[in-house]
Amino acid sequence: MENMPSYSVNNFDKFAFEYIRTDRQRDMEIFHFHDYYEIYYLVSGQRDYFIDNRTYHVEPGNIVLINKGVIHRTIGNSDAQGYERALFYYEKHFEEEINQRFPNADLFSIFNLDLHVFTLPRENQKFIENQIVKIASECHNKPELYQEYIEVLFIELLMYLKRCINDSLTAVPQTTNLKLAKISDIIAFINNNYMHRLTLSLITEKFYISTSCFTKTFKDATGFTFVQYLNNLRIKHAQYMLRGTDLTVSDIAERVGYESVTHFGRVFKKITGVSPLTYRKQ
Repeated sequence: MENMPSYSVNNFDKFAFEYIRTDRQRDMEIFHFHDYYEIYYLVSGQRDYFIDNRTYHVEPGNIVLINKGVIHRTIGNSDAQGYERALFYYEKHFEEEINQRFPNADLFSIFNLDLHVFTLPRENQKFIENQIVKIASECHNKPELYQEYIEVLFIELLMYLKRCINDSLTAVPQTTNLKLAKISDIIAFINNNYMHRLTLSLITEKFYISTSCFTKTFKDATGFTFVQYLNNLRIKHAQYMLRGTDLTVSDIAERVGYESVTHFGRVFKKITGVSPLTYRKQ
């Protein structure tokens, strides 16, 4: 895919596509989650990918499947320089349309697996890379019905991946060493107890790890500080409650672990860009 420029296209109700090639490593500024499905394909280079409470080393030909609402972040790999990757996003309305058109295909079940990263054989890599080239060409040339054709390519990609996974693709294991294994246990604990009062000292005492070791290893493994991770996790759950319940902002703040509704509002706006009430009205 040499000499192919960066492209992006966004049909906000249905799909988005982004392809970039860069000569330097970049970290995603914050870990995040969203209400749409994401497929990440690495063409060249190396990346480390934090997904939920696991870290994966991603190499060329690996494909990453991110479900809705799953916390994730890409992290630059210190042993690599540039990288080349493509992103495919499937919005809620597109999911509903696809499920209506193909009710027995269960295409989005590939995102519900406990596994997130897969190694594609070369012939499968060629198919994915051809899809990228086709979509980029449609984005660049904008021929008649180009958005409709991109929709077809997106659906074809889903069907192809569903078939590949059913044919037993090789899953990429999470990065493991003794320190990271302990960090994974700690992250699982945080995920299950975010609504309670959690402090750095509570974590280090419970898991018999020094503050300095925990702080460094947690940041190295996830790309986040303990406070960043905890706040983003709490705000994620607050967003679900704001959308799906009639609870007051004060009740939601308490349920996700904040003792002060003022502090909750401040953190919420810093992470989302809007106040809780504004978010609920959107």
